[in-house]
Amino acid sequence: MAATRLDAPSVLVAADHVHRGKPDPEPFLLGAERLGVDPELCLVVEDAPSGLAAARAAGMATLAVTTTTPPQELHADAVVSTLADVVLSADAEGVRVRPAVSAA
Repeated sequence: MAATRLDAPSVLVAADHVHRGKPDPEPFLLGAERLGVDPELCLVVEDAPSGLAAARAAGMATLAVTTTTPPQELHADAVVSTLADVVLSADAEGVRVRPAVSAA
């Protein structure tokens, strides 16, 4: 994390925090618990089939990014090439994810 010069996240779930890793839902469920958020209100952004399977098993929405895996292998609620292809916006009801509109 120090090498990225990004602030450390307030909640972190690492492999040594769980007994079973992906595709088991335990990592995502523990993350939701630590955040105090209902899993059904979570969005998991993943680039791997095992992570998407774990998110679905946890009852979470899924957004797949095709950075490491071909799109036909990613079973998600939505699949994009990069995160530049989506726009996140927050309102009183939560965070919304929608496709980015490219300038033609």
